[in-house]
Amino acid sequence: MVPIACLFGLSAYRLVNYLQPHLAVDLPTSNTVVVASYALTIVWGLATLYLIRDYFKTYFRRSDFAPPQWGLV
Repeated sequence: MVPIACLFGLSAYRLVNYLQPHLAVDLPTSNTVVVASYALTIVWGLATLYLIRDYFKTYFRRSDFAPPQWGLV
């Protein structure tokens, strides 16, 4: 599964590569857009885990659901 920020970065990379021959302006390096989108995805994932860490510590193991049912969630 590819996070949406990575798809936006790849789309911007392809758009810049497509437009560069058609425009007389030299566009900035688009590799930084791809790297920034992947970095944003990693930061977003870590922030998400940080925000729900209390849930994992207190409620995840004490839940009434069986482990196979968590796959559906």
